[in-house]
Amino acid sequence: MNTETLTTNTAAAAQSPQPRVDHLLQAYRAEWRSDWVGAMTAASAALDADPRLVPAYLVRGLARRVTGDLEGAISDYSAVVADDLDPGCASAWEFRGASRSSLAINLTDGAARDAMLAAAEQDYRQAIRLDPQNDQPRLSMVETALITDRPTAALAHAGEAWGSLGSAKGRLIAAWLGSLAALAAGRPARAWAAYRRTLRVRDVRLGRLSWCVIEVNGWLGRREKSMTACSDPVLREMLAVHELFISHFEEGGPLLR
Repeated sequence: MNTETLTTNTAAAAQSPQPRVDHLLQAYRAEWRSDWVGAMTAASAALDADPRLVPAYLVRGLARRVTGDLEGAISDYSAVVADDLDPGCASAWEFRGASRSSLAINLTDGAARDAMLAAAEQDYRQAIRLDPQNDQPRLSMVETALITDRPTAALAHAGEAWGSLGSAKGRLIAAWLGSLAALAAGRPARAWAAYRRTLRVRDVRLGRLSWCVIEVNGWLGRREKSMTACSDPVLREMLAVHELFISHFEEGGPLLR
């Protein structure tokens, strides 16, 4: 959450009846400090005071995601998008998709994993329908397919997103993910030439919070340990693409958590 969002949320909460306002403000402040236990506690207290308080579900859902309680996060976002609460909340659909994606990565049962990934994609697509200007769900679909070793699907999602992304930063991130997907899928260089050209242009700089690369770092690390999944030259080119993307970040590099 940036300062502007915090200020907006704090102002909105201040106009709400007591006592839920006190707990919600406490939750926002705890979130701003990355005090996730405090954020969960305060958001839960706000929901005890008002079970229909959407911002409290969103704060608690985020805190649960960060602390690894993905099922709890999914439950909070599901409460928000229920027909009798706020089914038009695009961010809840997006964050539920992210939570389901993260949960799917650790599932060992193939059928359960596929079902969770399909549900995550449906959530992302609903978020896109509700907020077409938000690049994040489109990019998250690409990344999720990539890191769950579905490079053909990742490449398809990247191509689908390419013409709809509204920002140069979004296109740079898509070029990075699409390039990695093309390499993993064994596509020839000409198939991802547009992505490579975008990565080589130096007129776009990314801030620390533009994108978290830890998931892709982990995926590349797994491929390095299992050379049966990728030949040496392809792996070297993947690492070169990744380093080229990282070079677009401002001093301090990307977020790594």
